[in-house]
Amino acid sequence: MDIEFLRYYKTLLECRSYTKAASECFISQSALSQAIRSLERELGFDLIDRSVPGVSVTESGEEFYRAAVASLGQIDRAIARCRERESASIRTARVGVEPSYLGFSAISLVNEVATRLLDDVSLEITRAPRASLIDQLKDGSVDLAFTVEPVEDPQFTCVKAVSCNVAACVAPQSPYAEETSFHITDLIGMRLFTYNEQTSQGKLLKPWLTRNGLSSIYVFEDSATLESMVLVDTWIVALDIVPATHAMPREGMRTIPVLESGGEFFLYAVQRKGFSPSNAASVLKSHVVLGNLGLANL
Repeated sequence: MDIEFLRYYKTLLECRSYTKAASECFISQSALSQAIRSLERELGFDLIDRSVPGVSVTESGEEFYRAAVASLGQIDRAIARCRERESASIRTARVGVEPSYLGFSAISLVNEVATRLLDDVSLEITRAPRASLIDQLKDGSVDLAFTVEPVEDPQFTCVKAVSCNVAACVAPQSPYAEETSFHITDLIGMRLFTYNEQTSQGKLLKPWLTRNGLSSIYVFEDSATLESMVLVDTWIVALDIVPATHAMPREGMRTIPVLESGGEFFLYAVQRKGFSPSNAASVLKSHVVLGNLGLANL
């Protein structure tokens, strides 16, 4: 029996729509319909009652759905355990980061730790939004993730890894380019831009701006958009969350720290519970956290 067909059937019943389920499974609606019919032929009974509109499940289909959910759960857990065992044996750490400047700085940090202290560990880097990283942690395709927001889920351990500050990013031709630092009050009246509120950085920066009596235009989807806009308009001051150390240089830009902005933001190391301390990702996380204890107290 094709496991993917079981996943398609599970998704169909959860969505109650062929269109939505096909989109979730990244296949065409006709391919989904054919998969369900193929599954029914193999089982010898109908799963879907096609005599009524929409997606109506038969009594046998309902019982089979419960069995499929349980079986897929066991399979996914077994796959995760096997991947974990394999990862531990070959000393590979699969690390996920968000597609942001802070995420790229996290890559720089873990590369430095792995190169300097863990010469027997190889890295596989994945860049994905926070929600996708959490899903990948759950299914075992990522061993360790670094996120700007903490993950409050009992399935995971989440610790502060690196202390972060707010910084102002400006073009080299900006009238502010010669500044070595800003106080929060210096930002009043400036053309402040930052990430939109759908991003992790935007969610964190909005209340920070409000608390400090500042207003901003929320336009950036990612660090690449931020950098391109700053270089086009020399009057733009783009706010970003940056690590207090191990910040990657931004080519063609000045990154100016905002004083008194620390102590609120952190880069968090997130890992699924159950990993052994000797696992490559666990060792990497320990070194990253311990190496930054002066910046982030657990």
